[in-house]
Amino acid sequence: MQRNLKVILIAVARGAFTLLAALWIFLEEWVWDAMQACMAWIGKLPGVRWCEARIAGLPPYAAMVAFLIPGARERARLVPVALRKLSEADSRSAEFSTRAATRSLTPFRRCQR
Repeated sequence: MQRNLKVILIAVARGAFTLLAALWIFLEEWVWDAMQACMAWIGKLPGVRWCEARIAGLPPYAAMVAFLIPGARERARLVPVALRKLSEADSRSAEFSTRAATRSLTPFRRCQR
């Protein structure tokens, strides 16, 4: 009885996930066409064309920097948070590792005898 219930639940979950995946693909295709038309319109604006021509004239490394700059501000905001979390994790890890090391040596010493 329990096995049948498990099989039924798996079949229902699989069907639900298949329906969600089909819906996702349908919406992605629909939005993709609309966004492509929107981006083509934005690409025709004079300021965007001027900027595109300037970036195309840059050497490869300078062009790469031009594409990395917009994301740098968001990454810079995350650096202090990441450093704080790392320091918290490091202090917890050091405390845990000393306790774990003293516990784990006992069985290891028994095995070596």
